[in-house]
Amino acid sequence: MRFDRLTSETMRVSAHCHILKTLGILLSIDAAAHEELSELNYVRNCLLHRGGIVDDGVATEAPNLGLATGASVHIGQASYLAYSMQ
Repeated sequence: MRFDRLTSETMRVSAHCHILKTLGILLSIDAAAHEELSELNYVRNCLLHRGGIVDDGVATEAPNLGLATGASVHIGQASYLAYSMQ
């Protein structure tokens, strides 16, 4: 499978780590960081591809956001600062 297809189809942090490992770059991400990166990726994709409207993927990719399907994603100042400080 092509690397770009692997990341675009799964959009999981583990897929990116796999690509880096294949290239000889070992990256260890703890569970908390993995969860935050997955959440941030979900928010990015939701804003970019779905106009900020939450889909069913929120339950698996960003459960800590506490958003229901059909809700709007809103990144307030506190969330922005938390994401940008990571």
